[in-house]
Amino acid sequence: MSGKKVKFGVFGNEFPPMDAALKSLPRAEAQGWQFIDLPDQIMSTHPLGMLTNPVPAADPSAPTSFYGDAWFGSMEMCAAAAVLTENIEILLAVIDPLRRSPAVMAQGMMTLQHMSKGRMTFAIGAGEEKQFKPFGEVRSKPFARLEDAVSIWKTLWESGGEPVSRESEFWPLTDAIFPIPMWESGPPELLLVGGGPRIQRLAGTVGNGWLTYLPGGAGCDYDWLAGYIRGMKEHAEKAGNDPDAMRFNAQVVTVLAEDDKIAWELARHRNPGSGHRFCVGVGWTRTRR
Repeated sequence: MSGKKVKFGVFGNEFPPMDAALKSLPRAEAQGWQFIDLPDQIMSTHPLGMLTNPVPAADPSAPTSFYGDAWFGSMEMCAAAAVLTENIEILLAVIDPLRRSPAVMAQGMMTLQHMSKGRMTFAIGAGEEKQFKPFGEVRSKPFARLEDAVSIWKTLWESGGEPVSRESEFWPLTDAIFPIPMWESGPPELLLVGGGPRIQRLAGTVGNGWLTYLPGGAGCDYDWLAGYIRGMKEHAEKAGNDPDAMRFNAQVVTVLAEDDKIAWELARHRNPGSGHRFCVGVGWTRTRR
């Protein structure tokens, strides 16, 4: 990682009240965060009522959020960030390409790329069962569908408005027309999320890099982590991509407080942000833009 620039960001507020959530977006930029992450969720993994809004009650628009019970729509919040900020990079991490058709997602993603003037990055994974079964969605062949969806996005984005057809087990295209032009700096960047050889290959061949959370995402095994990253770079090189241009994002929960004693107390709270100074920091290395 020597010589790579490290950036630091914060999770955006995606919970009610909406006016406070919207105010948190330009505040994050004004505070100097380099990117803002707006994950795609419907429900939390925690029991209902366990996580209260993770900001001080007296200052609900403080951009210091993490997970609560309620989630506003991620694409919609990214659109708000695109128009309410000027320079901060916008990360939607994580979103799955299974519950929305690839064509609909391709349109929304390129729309956000235009709205933000090229500041969008999407981290994509194979989805979580909690987003599917309770809502009548079927999670079938998730990794095959993920790979196919990415190929469809690229096919549509690069079509130049000409009709395109493409065979697919899931979403065949037949003289499909995608007239939104490519943004001048290119399409949104894509980070792959997860583990295993398939994600490793996709991160290096069709993606711009990889996203995980630390320390758990590497199983606290940093020899494995180094080897997995080397494998992604090898795939990139074989595909004719520049391995040194790849991005690697780590989501790291960070408690900030006036002193170590308070920080340790907050770290042991079930939701450290509730009424306290709390920040979720995420960082990545990158060479592009």
